[in-house]
Amino acid sequence: MSSGAKPAGSSPYGAPRRIYAVGDLHGRSDLLRRLLSLIAEDAASIPPGARTATQPSVCVFLGDYIDSVTESEGVVEMLAGNPLPGFETIFLKGNHGDFFFAFLRAKITGNPCFITVSK
Repeated sequence: MSSGAKPAGSSPYGAPRRIYAVGDLHGRSDLLRRLLSLIAEDAASIPPGARTATQPSVCVFLGDYIDSVTESEGVVEMLAGNPLPGFETIFLKGNHGDFFFAFLRAKITGNPCFITVSK
């Protein structure tokens, strides 16, 4: 009798696939560039017989792409430019993105060092 457990590396969608999660980039385009290279290298190690066009590797970016670091623009440009060709990519919004959009939509009051967002 089977326990119903799936073998290691299997997916509920059929063919094995790799799923990568990347979080809290905080404007570090240098680290993102290095991480994308490592992810691509790891995905390339999937045996050719196990790769399928219908089940590509997946990379989930968990938000917090921007920060006060000057490289935030580079992070956004890199992510907007198909960072991992052949991957399914998913982009979630983190609290830094939430604050940024609140800033754009709302009135900002108070000391610039201690910004208060009023709706």
